[in-house]
Amino acid sequence: MDTQRFSLDETIDRGRPLLDDDFIDLRVIWRVLNRYKAGIAGLGILSAIVTGLVVSDMPNIYQSTAILMIEQNRRNLVSIEEVYGIDAASREYFSTQAELLQSRNLSERVIRELSLAEHPEFRPPDPSQSSPMDTIESFVLGLIPGLSAEAASIAAEPDPQEEISRLVGQFRARLSVAPIRNTDLIQISFESQEPRIAAEIANSLANNYVQADLEQRVTANQQANAYLSDRLESLRQNLESSETRLQDFLEREDLVDIQGVETLKVRELDDLNTRSIEARRNRADLEVIYRQISGASNLSPEEMMNYPAVLNHPSVRDSSVRADALDQEIAELSNRYGRNHPRMIALVAERDSIQTDLTRQVGQVMGSIENDFENARVREQEIEASVLQTTNELQEIRSKSFELRELQREANTNQQLYDMFFTRFRETGETEEFQTAQAILVDPAVPATEPIKPRRRLIVALAGMLGLLIGIGIAFLRHALDNTIKTPGDVEEKLETQTLGILPLVKEAIQEKGRKKLSFLGMIQDEHSTFSESVRTIRTAITLSSIDDPFRVIEVTSSIPNEGKSTVAANLAVAMGKLQKVLLVDTDMRRPSLANSVGLEPNTRGLCDALAGEAKYSECIYRYKPAEIHIMPLGRIPPNPLELLSSKKFKKLIEQLKEHFDLIILDTPPTQAVSDALILGTVADACIYVVKSDFTSLGAIRNGLKRMSNSGARILGVVLNQVAATKGNAYYYQGYYDSYGYSSYGGKPKSA
Repeated sequence: MDTQRFSLDETIDRGRPLLDDDFIDLRVIWRVLNRYKAGIAGLGILSAIVTGLVVSDMPNIYQSTAILMIEQNRRNLVSIEEVYGIDAASREYFSTQAELLQSRNLSERVIRELSLAEHPEFRPPDPSQSSPMDTIESFVLGLIPGLSAEAASIAAEPDPQEEISRLVGQFRARLSVAPIRNTDLIQISFESQEPRIAAEIANSLANNYVQADLEQRVTANQQANAYLSDRLESLRQNLESSETRLQDFLEREDLVDIQGVETLKVRELDDLNTRSIEARRNRADLEVIYRQISGASNLSPEEMMNYPAVLNHPSVRDSSVRADALDQEIAELSNRYGRNHPRMIALVAERDSIQTDLTRQVGQVMGSIENDFENARVREQEIEASVLQTTNELQEIRSKSFELRELQREANTNQQLYDMFFTRFRETGETEEFQTAQAILVDPAVPATEPIKPRRRLIVALAGMLGLLIGIGIAFLRHALDNTIKTPGDVEEKLETQTLGILPLVKEAIQEKGRKKLSFLGMIQDEHSTFSESVRTIRTAITLSSIDDPFRVIEVTSSIPNEGKSTVAANLAVAMGKLQKVLLVDTDMRRPSLANSVGLEPNTRGLCDALAGEAKYSECIYRYKPAEIHIMPLGRIPPNPLELLSSKKFKKLIEQLKEHFDLIILDTPPTQAVSDALILGTVADACIYVVKSDFTSLGAIRNGLKRMSNSGARILGVVLNQVAATKGNAYYYQGYYDSYGYSSYGGKPKSA
């Protein structure tokens, strides 16, 4: 079957990360933790030990707590809180009291009362125990006599303000004040190396707070009384002045009931506005009629009757109807009688009379329309003048009313202020000598019997846990920065090619003559070891890949030296030799190793001698007795390796060797060092790429696979070599063989 070829265009790592938005691979997490478990545990233990040594020298700290009750809703005889601005019902009240308990003024009172400046815990550092920096400073000052004397005088006279600030800072650092939720209680806690001192300071702070609160209330009462006394006189003068101005205004304007006058004027203005609207509407209607007939003065009465205003007038309408009736009657009788008939003469005379009256009536109607329009316009102007006059009068009344209300409001306000301040003045005067403290010490502090800190066990445990977390973080950081191949999953996901097999990490043996073996032949030393079974697995994968068309020439290469490609080639040759006739050829013309590994002399004839024509190829092939394979060493090292491998002689030699061997395995140089493997890839039927686990960078492997693929080599797959079971990779090869009767290298077969 066809093998999957490495993608030339793929340059991005498509392997699954440890964590992403949709997937968390717990197995990867477990393998990372298992791999670095020793370092993680060591860092945690080291952190715990160091922390334990540090906290063992720390002194014991005792804490004493006093409980203070502050009655925020205390019933006083007078509301003195309103006088000096304490809002006892505010949400921030207890927080404010807690801050007052930690104030600098209160701290200084306790320090002076208990003479804490003389206590060892509050004393400045002993000058005899100078630090290295102090020693250097003394040496520098000693070089300049005048400066040294001046510095000594300054040191001998410390600043009192700085000393107080230092004591207050130490005091407040040991003090903690916290309100108890949903109660009127506040906890006052102090920490000290001596339980008795901690209790005394907590009780002293509570008592000083009660005393300071009482003093503040008395002082505030006295200040409020003095303020009210001064303020009452000015308020009395303001009240008298405002009442005088109000009375003068009423007399000057002769006002008795300005509210009633304003109401009458408003009603009168509303009535005038209604009449004005009606007059404006009547004038507009008459103006329309007037404008229609104003240009018809030269028309005949018959033409003027075409205007609706003239025709619809009652007198004109009646005469017009009568004239139309006579015209109809004359028309009916004209056919029966002649024009000289008395009846006809009478009807014609009556019609002429009616027509004369109609002409006169039309003229009268025209005159009446003009008169009505003029009268309507004059009436509209008169009503508008009355509206304007009434409006001015109403505005004048309202102006006086506004001024009156302003004077009344000023007088009322001054009266209220005077009454309020007078009441407060009487209250503060009566209660000046009667004040009670708002806070009560309900639970005095007692010396503690057990220290509260340091909590050595907890600190050591937390330090150990922190060390473990840091170790875990470093482990995952190393895992994230690790750019090597470790597992078959990495091969398939990051290199996008198949894994032919994996080989466990084993130590190479030393030959009798002291020469390090090039290839560890685990297939010969123990056929039932895990290593041997892994090689057979690779052999099976190669065989299944070429069932229909068996491979004749297989190239074994890697990215860089020391990845174990020669080990893979040698052991694969031994495994293949049990099924067919195999020849192992050393094609590394720069650093040959096959002859040395099997115990041949360095100048033994080999591949280069056959290509140079100095020996027949049959004279350069040797049978390796421990295994059923043949080998062809390199021989002498040529000066032009690349030209020799590219020659036709080399290809012809491979064809000749195919006639005598079923399989030829080429042990080639690394791809990153030289280009020999690329040339040999064009001759070989397939290429096996060896990758050392947790050693070679991903970029080097990708570059080597890409170069091999570009040269036309058929990459059969990757052999992951030297997989260390101690680094969490045993999951991929242990367990399976053991459960079926195989143990680790060097063991015997187990009975099924």
